[in-house]
Amino acid sequence: REFNQSLKDIDKKVKEQQIKIAKKESECEQLREKLAKAGPPPKDIDKKIKDAADVCKKVNDGLNKVKDELRAKEDSCKQLQNEMTHMQKKLNSHRDPRQLRLQAL
Repeated sequence: REFNQSLKDIDKKVKEQQIKIAKKESECEQLREKLAKAGPPPKDIDKKIKDAADVCKKVNDGLNKVKDELRAKEDSCKQLQNEMTHMQKKLNSHRDPRQLRLQAL
């Protein structure tokens, strides 16, 4: 009896595996059909990828150039701001001390 039950269990597991295999084979067949319909990739796909990469590089280089220009302008603005602050301090130090006392009041 136990032997027969064991055989039945094994038979059941084999059938389950056969069903799984059949499903996978069906999936594979569907994928093969899709690939056949799609056909081979375009012959110039590598060139298109390279061209796209070149365009991206040019755009990136352009952006980096603009960033550098912005940094340079920002630096010159800071320098001008520092000069203006310095001049303001000079002006304030040359003011009439009586005027400064009046402003303090």
